[in-house]
Amino acid sequence: MPWSARPVTCRAPSPRTSAMAATPDPHTNPATEYLLTREVAELLRTPESTVRYWRHVRTGPPSVKVGRRVLYNRVAVLAWLDAQRASEPGPVPRPRTSDEVIAARVAGYGRQRPARPPR
Repeated sequence: MPWSARPVTCRAPSPRTSAMAATPDPHTNPATEYLLTREVAELLRTPESTVRYWRHVRTGPPSVKVGRRVLYNRVAVLAWLDAQRASEPGPVPRPRTSDEVIAARVAGYGRQRPARPPR
């Protein structure tokens, strides 16, 4: 009998498979999901070498080394990213125009300079 002519049988799901589906899979739980350096770099949209440098100077997201692999907990990476966002400085001041620079220099010429200490 050719493969396409075989009858299709449908079975009801067994109680065991439905119970397994209700049990959370530790591999899909974000709290236990670990990322590689490459995946962290993609998540943060930064070069992989930058993530490695951050690990070297201990400024990047927390990581753990398992054997030869460096792993990053997804929740910890996202928490680190939120902390970086919270510590950002305010808006960057606009550059001064040439007229403002000249006015500051002219205003500075009238000031008394501190006396030099004797040699």
